[in-house]
Amino acid sequence: MRACELAGIARSSSYYPPRPRRERVDRERLTARVHALAERFPRYGWRRMQAQLRAEGMSINHKPLRRLLREQGLSVRRRRRGCTLRTPEHRVYPNLYRRQMPAASNRVWVADLTQFWAGGQAAYLAVVMDVYPRRLIGWAVSRSPDVRLSRQALEMALRRRRPAHGCLHHSDQGSTYTAPEYLQKLERHGFVISMSRRAQPLDNAFMESLMATIKGEEIDRRCYGSLEEARRSLSRYLDRLYNRQRLHSALGYQTPCAFEHQPKPKPNPNP
Repeated sequence: MRACELAGIARSSSYYPPRPRRERVDRERLTARVHALAERFPRYGWRRMQAQLRAEGMSINHKPLRRLLREQGLSVRRRRRGCTLRTPEHRVYPNLYRRQMPAASNRVWVADLTQFWAGGQAAYLAVVMDVYPRRLIGWAVSRSPDVRLSRQALEMALRRRRPAHGCLHHSDQGSTYTAPEYLQKLERHGFVISMSRRAQPLDNAFMESLMATIKGEEIDRRCYGSLEEARRSLSRYLDRLYNRQRLHSALGYQTPCAFEHQPKPKPNPNP
């Protein structure tokens, strides 16, 4: 390796072909795009942000991206609130869902509700999610956190989906989900009923995370003048943005709709 000695370079440099240098991302363009994404999806962490930027052709390492997010004050801040009201005389079911991942849609549905403000008064949002594609399939908005609210969200989900008997329905022990009227509807449609343990929010972790996202990206950024305005805005966010545009890390940084509609691999007939 006389040539390496004469050139003053390491001998190992001759073993590997030179790598093409990555095109440097313009910082001003990157900063502008990061701000635009954070404005649209405030709950995006650096992983989703990096996946979105790479999908748009802007290759950037996670370290400078995380540094940029900190410098611009765009890092995600965690928050947690709850509004579960339990009625002792209502029937409670055991927790049958251990956060195992279903193999297809309509195998596990999870439900929850949260409180917000509209027109200077308290309002409530109930949501039903299909766990496999993380897709929101039913929701309803009301002034009262009663069984009518949870039932409306469930009825919307049932209009959109026709799950086979044995689909697991998981919720907390709130009075809206333990009410006989709601449980009877679940039983009529062949659901297996499961409920979180008391004071164990992680038993329904998917909905805890979802509600934090909805508040951070939609509710906390709006000032709804009326319940109808809140209903329209929330419906637009849940269906158009969350289901169709927002990347989900657990889905390989795909949207719920794209993940659900992607071709499924065919089983090997000769394993």
